[in-house]
Amino acid sequence: MGGGNGALLLPILEHHPKMRGTIFELPDVAAQAREHIAATGLAARCDAVDGDAGIAVPAGADAYVMKSVLHGRTDDEAEAILRNCRYAMPAHSKLLIIERLLPERIDPDDAVARENLLSDINMMLNGGGGRERTETEYRALIVKADLALIRVFRTPGTSAIIEAEPA
Repeated sequence: MGGGNGALLLPILEHHPKMRGTIFELPDVAAQAREHIAATGLAARCDAVDGDAGIAVPAGADAYVMKSVLHGRTDDEAEAILRNCRYAMPAHSKLLIIERLLPERIDPDDAVARENLLSDINMMLNGGGGRERTETEYRALIVKADLALIRVFRTPGTSAIIEAEPA
């Protein structure tokens, strides 16, 4: 979801030849992804499906990955996307959410926290209701969507990976 042209998925597939993947995107972006998939020679193991995660998500995958999808949404929109993922997920499935995480308290000496806070302010100024969230706020959205937060991986950069599974 939010797979763009495949910049995240395609290198993973290149390194894992037995894996299959699907990019789920809005129609115009999915069309671009299909071109990129064909150019990389991975069309036999990857496809791009048109859709909107706010409405429904393709069912039955072992894993769902979304990067920079929820932060641009209101809480209600983010919860709906997570709930649609939950409906689509088999019991063994995992959901990996890659997003910026705000700390509970901003440390002025923490460069990553400052950068994530600036992203949050930028989204507030641009309207639409999107924002960066804390781990506590993501946990609340995940629980409301009938998912369980398993763990949070902090990355060296500004993003974290939140792992969830069906509750």
